[in-house]
Amino acid sequence: MINRTTLTQRVSTSIEAGSRPATLVNERWRAIAEEVALPETRRGYLLFVLSLLVLAGAMAIHIMLSADIMRLQVQLTELQGQQARIERQNANLLWEASRNMTLQELHASAVETGYQPIAERVYVIQPALLARGATGAGQTPASIDGAQQDDSQNGWLAEKWQSLSRAPADWGAWLRTFLDAGP
Repeated sequence: MINRTTLTQRVSTSIEAGSRPATLVNERWRAIAEEVALPETRRGYLLFVLSLLVLAGAMAIHIMLSADIMRLQVQLTELQGQQARIERQNANLLWEASRNMTLQELHASAVETGYQPIAERVYVIQPALLARGATGAGQTPASIDGAQQDDSQNGWLAEKWQSLSRAPADWGAWLRTFLDAGP
């Protein structure tokens, strides 16, 4: 429910013949002054001024931050343009290099910089993998001439099945040693 004291008591319904527009403005300001009570004590006045200063400071900070954001957006746009120009230049250089350079010229420039052409293939075999009997995802190592062993898949599957069947026992043994050690 609306409290009657919050509503204005004076409502102008008609304009009298002798009233001027300045009188209407003064009446409106008076009505606003009655509704919005300005401070009457020194403490109230200081609190009002302090709140206005805080509001003005917040607005100034907001404006400064907005200006910084706008400046950084402009700088970001410039840097993005610079990046696009550099990428275009790089693409143009690569295109020119690929168009103007033959494989013989590329080979000659590689030899000049210290690279040497490969005369024969050299395979590097890790001894640990060779001893374990696998080189990767279920494959046995290749023989010297590069041929794979035929039973590689069957041996790998049997090994994995055995490790899965031993897993509960292994975990049980680990748990017993952990509990025996104690904290």
